[in-house]
Amino acid sequence: FYSEILGMKNYSEQLLVVRLAVSRGFVWRCRQPGSFIMASSLGCRVPLSVLRTGHIAEGWIELAVQPAGPKTKELVRLAEHTADCGKKSWRISGPFEAGLLNIERLNMEEPMTVIAKGTAIAPFLNIMESIDEDKKMKIRLLIDTDKLTEDFLEEYLRDSWERVSLAEDTEKIISAIDDSSQIMLLAS
Repeated sequence: FYSEILGMKNYSEQLLVVRLAVSRGFVWRCRQPGSFIMASSLGCRVPLSVLRTGHIAEGWIELAVQPAGPKTKELVRLAEHTADCGKKSWRISGPFEAGLLNIERLNMEEPMTVIAKGTAIAPFLNIMESIDEDKKMKIRLLIDTDKLTEDFLEEYLRDSWERVSLAEDTEKIISAIDDSSQIMLLAS
């Protein structure tokens, strides 16, 4: 189906967040940890993780797009073009919920280390919403911020996190993994 583009925010040439209008049921299904959609571009389907959802009654989802290859660059071009001419829509399908395996097996009593590179942090934001606040799960969040901007990090990562380079900070990462009984690795 075609989904109206409600808004776009360019954080940099390498990062765009798009807000799409969707039905209440679509929003509900996108709240599942690891949810992603497929957007049509150049005759192909491009998987995009759900970055954030509105309240059910609001009917929107947000997606982070890194225009690295021809399909994602075409999605950005379509978003910019349709915004200029007033059509503002993408063809999407989903949501699909197989993005994360064994999420139901998280032990809220045990600490967890999350290591993510770039916009691969998107599915974790849904997980954070689904974790019961009362249990106070201890999470150590290590992010390789390559291609992420400070504005993006401030808006989407309110909680404490640590900046790492996956290429250079191997000792720090290994130490964090050794100190944790649960590990989540996220890469796009």
